[in-house]
Amino acid sequence: AAAAPAAVTPPQGGMSRRPLAAAELQLRLAEGPLQPWARDDPDAQAAALSALWEDLRAPRLRAYLNQTSRDCNVQDRDKTHFWTEYPLQPSRFPENDPEDEKISIMSDLIGMRLAVLGETQITSHTGGNSQVATPSGAMSPGMPVPKAPSFDLETAAKGALEPIEEPWAMQGHLVPETMRCVTVSAPSGRRWKLESRESGLTVFYRDPFNLQAGAGARRSEELKLSYHYKRFRVRHHTVSRRVGVASDGDRSGGCIVTRDSSAAWVPCRRVFHLQDKMDWNELDSILAGDLPVPAALPYPVDRSGAGPDDRCPGWKLRSALKQHLYVLVPVDSAARSHKDLLACTMEVLGGKIGVGVDPFEVLEGSKGGFREWQTPTRQQTLDKFKAFKEGLEEVCFRDAKKREASRLGITIDEQGSTFEVKRGSSTIYVKDMNLSSAFSRSRDWFELFYDDNYSPPKFFHLVLQWIVCSSVHMVHFVTRLTRLAEECGFALVRLPIAQLFPQPAPAWVWGEDQETNFDRLAFYPRRKLDLPPATEDAARQRLYARLLECWLEPPLSFVFIFSSATKEFKVVALPDVDARERQGRYKVYQRLRGWVLCDKDGLGLIALREDHAYWYDNLLPVSEARDAEQAEQLKHRINCLRRDFYLATKQILEEARAETAPPADVGANTSSVQLPDLGGEGEHRLWSGLEPVCAESPGSVAEQDPESPSSVAASTSALPRFLSEEGSFARFLSGGSEHGQPPAG
Repeated sequence: AAAAPAAVTPPQGGMSRRPLAAAELQLRLAEGPLQPWARDDPDAQAAALSALWEDLRAPRLRAYLNQTSRDCNVQDRDKTHFWTEYPLQPSRFPENDPEDEKISIMSDLIGMRLAVLGETQITSHTGGNSQVATPSGAMSPGMPVPKAPSFDLETAAKGALEPIEEPWAMQGHLVPETMRCVTVSAPSGRRWKLESRESGLTVFYRDPFNLQAGAGARRSEELKLSYHYKRFRVRHHTVSRRVGVASDGDRSGGCIVTRDSSAAWVPCRRVFHLQDKMDWNELDSILAGDLPVPAALPYPVDRSGAGPDDRCPGWKLRSALKQHLYVLVPVDSAARSHKDLLACTMEVLGGKIGVGVDPFEVLEGSKGGFREWQTPTRQQTLDKFKAFKEGLEEVCFRDAKKREASRLGITIDEQGSTFEVKRGSSTIYVKDMNLSSAFSRSRDWFELFYDDNYSPPKFFHLVLQWIVCSSVHMVHFVTRLTRLAEECGFALVRLPIAQLFPQPAPAWVWGEDQETNFDRLAFYPRRKLDLPPATEDAARQRLYARLLECWLEPPLSFVFIFSSATKEFKVVALPDVDARERQGRYKVYQRLRGWVLCDKDGLGLIALREDHAYWYDNLLPVSEARDAEQAEQLKHRINCLRRDFYLATKQILEEARAETAPPADVGANTSSVQLPDLGGEGEHRLWSGLEPVCAESPGSVAEQDPESPSSVAASTSALPRFLSEEGSFARFLSGGSEHGQPPAG
C-alpha cells in the first residue's frame, strides 16, 4: 500500500480547500476510512485504506495485553481479599537457561488461562511507563519503546550466557523488564500475578470466592446454581433417509437399514451447571515440572481393593487436560475372540457368573486354566506385539542412547501366568520424538499411560494426556501409531471417554440420582434396557452368563474391554464445607460393578450393570472418516450392530422374564393385555390389569411420567386403535373371559 501523502486538501463544502498536515490527517483517518470529507479524494482514500491494511496485518490487541504504571504489590493493595503465594521452580526442561525457562513457563501459564477462561485480560507493570504493548510488537502512537537489555558479549564469553544460533528463539535475558511481571485478570474476579524473581517464578493468586462472608460468599453461592432437566428426549438420525441400503458388515447377504432403529426417542435427565473452579496451583506445578501429570481415567482396577483416596484425580483439571483412550485389538478373529475364554470360565463357575467378575482372573486362579494358552495363535500375537512395542519406542525416542535409557516399562507374559495389569506412564517430549514436525527447541510434551503387562487374549490399553502440545504433533503421532498398529496386525480403536467415563459433576450437584452425579453428554444419551427382577442371586448370575455368551458369539462377536466386581475410584471433591457434607451423604464412584464390551471396530459398546444393560453408539470413527461415503457406511454398520443387539438381547430377556413370572391363577380376574407399540424399536408395554409391570426399551411409555404431556398424548393416540379391535375392550373388563364378570371397581 502507498504511504500517506504529506498534505491532503479535503473538500469543505463551499469553503476553500486547505492542505492538511500529516498529524491532522492521521487524526482524521482515525475516525474511519469512509468519512464524508474523504469520499471524493483519492489520496485520502488511499491513505485510509493503507491504515486499515496495517491494522489487519498487525492487529493491536489492547483488550488482552495492557500496561499500567501502578504498583502491583499484593501485600499493600486489596487487603480485603485473601492472596495466596506459591513459588515454582521450573524444571520441565532442565537443559535450558534458567532465565529462559522462567519466562517460557510464564508464557505457558498465561496461555493456559487464556485457553480455559474467557475474556481474560493481561496487564504488564512498567513502573512509570504507561505505553500499550501488543503481541505484534507495535506500540501506540506517541508512546516510547521499552529498551531491552543488551546482549553482553563479555558475559557470554565467560560462559554465563551462551549465544543461541537461532535468532528467532526466545532468550530470557533479552526479555524487557516490563514483561517480567504480568497480572492476569479473569472476568469472574480471580487474579494472578506472575513475577520472575531470582529465587524462581512466583505466582500470587487472589480468589474472591474463598471468602465465607460478604460479597465473596454471595458470589460463591451464585456459582452453585444448577438447572435440573428431569425429563427430555433426544434422538439421532444416524443413517440417511434412504431405505434398503445394504451394510458392508461381516454377515453374508448384507443388512437392510431402516430409520426405525435410529429414530427412537431416548429419555434423558441432566443437570446443567456453571463450571467448577479449577485447582490452578496443581496445574501450574504440573506445567513447571514440579508435579507429575495425574491419571484421569479410572483404570485399571486394583486387585487389592478400592482405597479411600482418589486414584485418578486428573478429572479435577477439567478442560485443561485433554485425553484420548485407545485399545489395541488384534485383526485376526481367532486372536481377538473371547468366546472360548468365557466358555472355560462358565465351566469353572458352573454356568453362572457374579456381576463384574473378570473371566481372566477366574481362569488365572483355576487349576485347569485356559486350554488355549500355548497355541500358535497366541505366540504369533506376542511376536506382533513385540514389534509394535519396539516401533512405539522408536517413535517416542529418536536417539538410540536415550531410547535405551527411557524404554517403556511394558512386560510381555510369554507363559500366560498372570493377567494383572497396573498403570505405567512416561513423559514424552516432542523434541526427542521421531516425527516430521519435531524440532530441537520444541516445548511440546504429553504423558503416555499404558498397561505395564501384556498377556493375550486380554487387550492392551493406551491413554494420551496432554496440556501444552500442539495439535500438529498429536495428529502426526496418532497417524504414526495407527500405521504402526496396522503393520503389526492390530487395529488401534479409539473409545469414547465422555460416554464410558464421564467426569463427576461438582459437589453441589450431587444427590441420590447417580445419573446426574456425572456430566454426561446431553445429546449423546445411552440406551437403557432393564433386566427382569430376580428372586435369587443364582438366577441373576445365570442371566449374566447367558447375556455375555450371546454378545460374544456371532453376529455381534463383541469382546471384553473393562470389568470390575466392586465399586472403585471414589471421587474426592475439592475442599469446601458444603462438599465435605455432601461427600459424607453421597458416595460417587467412577467405576461401577459390571462389564464393558465392544466390537472389533469400536462402533458400538455394551455396559452390563447389576440391574440394567446400556448401549452406546461410538461416533468417533464416523468423525474421522475421509469422505461422505465412508461416513455413511460406518453409520449403517452402527445401525446394524444396534439392531442385532436389540434382537438378541430382547429374546433372552423375554425368556428370563417368563421363567421368573409367577404361575397364572385361573380364577383371578386379572389379565395381561399387550397394547400396540407406542414408541421405541419394536418393544411393547406389558400391562397386568391397570398397573404397568415393566418397560423394556428406552422411549417406551412405561419409562415416561404418567402425567407428562408426551405420555398422555401417546396413550390417547393408541386408545382408539385398542378400542377398535373387536372384543378387546370387553375381554379387558371381564378379566380375560368372554362371559366373565367385570372386575370390582
